[in-house]
Amino acid sequence: MGFRRRYRAALPPDQAPTEVIQEEGPAPPPGPPPPRRPPGEPRDWWQWLLLAFVVLAIVAGLAAYFATRGGGEKKVVVPKVIGMTQAAAETKLHGLNLDTKAGQEFSSKPVGLVFAQAPGGGTQTEPGGLVALTVSKGPHAVAVPNTVSLTEADAVAQLTDAGLEADVVQVPSNARAGTVVAQNPKGGTSVDPASTVRLNVSKGRTQTTTVTTTTQTTATATTTTATTTTHATTTTATTTQTTTTTAQASVPDVVGSTLTSSVAQTRAERLLADSYPVASDEGGGTVVAQNPVAGTNVDVGSIVRLNVSTGTDRPSIAVPDVTGANQSAARRTLSKTFTVRTVYRSGEQPGIVVGQLPAAGGQAKRWAQVVIYVGR
Repeated sequence: MGFRRRYRAALPPDQAPTEVIQEEGPAPPPGPPPPRRPPGEPRDWWQWLLLAFVVLAIVAGLAAYFATRGGGEKKVVVPKVIGMTQAAAETKLHGLNLDTKAGQEFSSKPVGLVFAQAPGGGTQTEPGGLVALTVSKGPHAVAVPNTVSLTEADAVAQLTDAGLEADVVQVPSNARAGTVVAQNPKGGTSVDPASTVRLNVSKGRTQTTTVTTTTQTTATATTTTATTTTHATTTTATTTQTTTTTAQASVPDVVGSTLTSSVAQTRAERLLADSYPVASDEGGGTVVAQNPVAGTNVDVGSIVRLNVSTGTDRPSIAVPDVTGANQSAARRTLSKTFTVRTVYRSGEQPGIVVGQLPAAGGQAKRWAQVVIYVGR
């Protein structure tokens, strides 16, 4: 049986289904915000990546800032100044833009020499860094060496090494000429640094000749009749007190000058210069320290100690002959190539060089010390 297609007839308008049309107007109010992420809930991976990039950027910026902040100034290598005088050490350190602080302590080193430093030589530090120097005040007391039976030269050398001065007196003795037969103070005695020790040095046997003179006297008797007149004389005694004042001289500033110039400057002030060789980076023959310091008032004729740089060029040269010259001329001659120290011999012609060590014509390194024996 076939199917028929049935068509629905259109309904009249009053019977058609109602169509709802929404009218235009204001939008409805928004709904509540989405809920926040609960605390402790992990973030998404891209948020953690962004935070890591921010932290790395901050760290890199700080590192670059501190790296470039001090990059304009290079480190300074602290030089070794041990063995130098305080003045020479400070000059060298200040020239490298380093500050210094010096303290003095007793030690076995010569007075005025640096025997410790901090930081040590070769250490790197910032420009303007502080270097502490320890300067020798010399020993508390010096033990006098026993020089009896030694030769004069050996005795003087031992006293000099101990920081003492020698006063040589030649005396007649049965001992071999040139041998020390007595000393004062005795060996082993403790004395202040730079004290003087008297050395009695044998000048050999002295032959004594006795001369007998006979004088004949003739007596003559004379009888005289005389009238005696007595005169009374009154004598008034006047006592005059005389005060002697020693002339004074001002020590010149010779640090940095050549030894030859320094000897001339001290002589112009009526002073004498004893010079001592010291190791230094200054050129050979340059005075690196002095004692007393410049401006000190001392007695005319006093000795000024000069520390002289030996430099690096030290060939062996012949020692000139200054025996018989006055001590000022001897100093001028020797100080051109050597340092000079004076030892006085009592009983000899005052002011005249009566001996020297090394002897004339001997070989010595440039700026080595030559000892001259001067009479007084």
